[in-house]
Amino acid sequence: MSGRGRFWETDRETKSRRKREQEEWAIHGGYQQAKIQKLIDKYASEKDLEESDSCHKSKIFAGVSVFVNGYTEPSFDVLRQHLLENAGRYEHYYSLSRVTHVVATSLALSKQNFYHNKKVVLPSWITDSVQKGELLPCNKYLLLPDNTITKYFTDPSHSEVRCADDQDSSPASVYQEHPEGWGRDVMEPSAITALDTRPVPKPKMSVISGPAMVPADQPEFVGEFYGNSRLHHLSHWKTQLKDLVNDIRSDPNHQLTGRQRLLKRHNLRNMDSTHLEKITPEEKVYMHLDMDCFFASVALKSHPELAGSPVVVAHFKGNATDAHSLGSMSQIASCNYPARQAGVRNGMMMGKALSLCPQLKALPYDFEGYSHVSTLLYKTVASYTTEIEAVSCDELYIDITFLMKIMSCDQFAKELRDEVKERTGCPCSAGSGANLLLARLATRRAKPDGQFYITDDQVEGFISGQLVQDLPGVGRATNKTLQGIGIHTCADLQRLSLSYLQKELGVRNGGNLYQLCRGKDSRVLKPDQPRQSVSCDVNYGIRLKEQSQVHTLLDNISKEVARKLDNAGLAGGQVTLRVKVRSPDASVESAKFMGHGICDNLSKSSSLGSVTSSAARISIVCSTIWKGWHVMPSDLRGVGIQITKLKASQRTKNFQPTVHSYLSSATKSSSSGCRDGANITQACTVPTVVPQVPSLCDRAELSDVKSLLGDWFKSQPKAPLTKDKVYVNDYLEKLVRSHHVDTALAIFLFIDRFCQNCYNPEWQRFADELKLLLKSEVWKEYHAHIELS
Repeated sequence: MSGRGRFWETDRETKSRRKREQEEWAIHGGYQQAKIQKLIDKYASEKDLEESDSCHKSKIFAGVSVFVNGYTEPSFDVLRQHLLENAGRYEHYYSLSRVTHVVATSLALSKQNFYHNKKVVLPSWITDSVQKGELLPCNKYLLLPDNTITKYFTDPSHSEVRCADDQDSSPASVYQEHPEGWGRDVMEPSAITALDTRPVPKPKMSVISGPAMVPADQPEFVGEFYGNSRLHHLSHWKTQLKDLVNDIRSDPNHQLTGRQRLLKRHNLRNMDSTHLEKITPEEKVYMHLDMDCFFASVALKSHPELAGSPVVVAHFKGNATDAHSLGSMSQIASCNYPARQAGVRNGMMMGKALSLCPQLKALPYDFEGYSHVSTLLYKTVASYTTEIEAVSCDELYIDITFLMKIMSCDQFAKELRDEVKERTGCPCSAGSGANLLLARLATRRAKPDGQFYITDDQVEGFISGQLVQDLPGVGRATNKTLQGIGIHTCADLQRLSLSYLQKELGVRNGGNLYQLCRGKDSRVLKPDQPRQSVSCDVNYGIRLKEQSQVHTLLDNISKEVARKLDNAGLAGGQVTLRVKVRSPDASVESAKFMGHGICDNLSKSSSLGSVTSSAARISIVCSTIWKGWHVMPSDLRGVGIQITKLKASQRTKNFQPTVHSYLSSATKSSSSGCRDGANITQACTVPTVVPQVPSLCDRAELSDVKSLLGDWFKSQPKAPLTKDKVYVNDYLEKLVRSHHVDTALAIFLFIDRFCQNCYNPEWQRFADELKLLLKSEVWKEYHAHIELS
């Protein structure tokens, strides 16, 4: 599973994916035609249900077709059920020709104008009608009493006409279809997401559910996304497991309990490690351990009754008997072997999988379960050896050379696999060989729930039959190039000379493949893997309209990155902003609900003058990069912020706490600038000796600094330059870290007063960024909350 957490593509991969997606949609006549056909099939199935009298409790809503706009109470699921049970019709997308009523609890001005010729009613109209057992007049439930059509029904001169019983519109006219084309049906893109018309949901609502979705510019969005993102969890677990391995290796008290059991069992308990070290095998032996169908195996632990049945793990709640489910775009994360025998594969859409295997069962994600099993896996292996390279949450490499002195490779593989299965309840497969390549290829042969060891005399025959696409470093583009010249297996590749491969594939790639196709791999096990970057990537649910919303999203993601840096005790010297922008030829709405769809990738890095873990500083740099791209907010589909050039954080933590506030010990010159607009609500930790006050352009006195800032304000009346903002940020950070909080507060209040009085949004935004920075730095340094008004 190495590489699953990667979020960004190269340009070559993007072009290849687009072409592949176009080919996949081509069999349906293109993406838009496939989407239209999906809707036609869904409407047809619902229409059959409507025409079946046995399925109706009553005919209260006969002739009524409803579109629900935005968040409602009760939810759209409840309203849809009421309609279908009482001969009504529920429209998933707004259609000018079919919809008779729009249900909403609130509407933006643009939506009010859009629905000016429709009856817009409250959800209670449906629920009250069901309770009364009759279709109630809708004039008492109108959300927009002043729009064009509802004025007619509320006019006293037309009081005898009932809105809900519009006799001029027969069911036939209401449901009139247009088979010659859907041009007369208006599917409003904003009606699909309608983020601006819904109130902010409660935190419990999931980011993956349509109507309850948290808008991308809300503070809860990033947390909700990460709580449901499979790729985020995979990336996060990989980092955690690397840290776990590093902690185990550096722990002097760590006991190899599993190895000790082996020594005891084989009557070697009296042989010390010095004697064993002298028994040296001829070469290294590596093992690749991989859990079988990891997500599905963990899910089946909670559903033993489904053992032996085809099972997948996906965000899916439908079934094969539902026509709508057969068009599901939900992606399969993992499938067990009975499902694979039916043709189901990881990454396949649920709709296609159900058409191949109607009896397929979909189980939900269990992220806590995956994390628990992964930790057990790594700790079990670490009881035998600490020579471990973490690959992902369900696979790892092990150097078992030392263990070969105790028992054979096959014996140890059986021992380890049995213990892993006993402790985790999930099967795994093991492959072993003289290098990492052979170990991984051997695991492919061992699956499922088996083991395979490639000895030296088997290498030549084994590697010759392996597919070239299974070699590391061979992607779609390289594989296509090789297939174009008739190369499919390693035996085919071995016939090509080194010079030819380097000419066609490059010196490095060609040289690597020349060795790999012969079973040779120069890579070594890397147990110690220091973190090279810290990042936060969001590629789902982003639908924004204003630049201010983009800046808010960047602020929220910057806070998440800063939190990760603080948790790791790191600071970075380079910020990289990466965004996914909807391609000009791509549909506004992707095949997957709220997915990023077909995008162009933009990326730019900016080096900082010094390392930082400040959310405000990171956000400033990213906002500046974003402005330089001149991208429409409505086209933004993914955002990622990465921090590199990492160093250990230099924050001082060894000061003795005092019982009085830091402000009470301020110097006379600096305390004169601190006013009632700021106060610290918790006593700060202060040093015995306060360091020297940092300077701004060689000016340390508060009055001099204010004079300098005043000149700066006058020189840049329209907007502050980015480099100047970063310089001021650094200065405030140094003040807080050197325990001159009062001076930092005085300078902030001086800047804030100017920014608020100049009525310039760019300066006001800068003041807000400084406020965020100051709060963050004071909390990090003193664990104190600071209130700024």
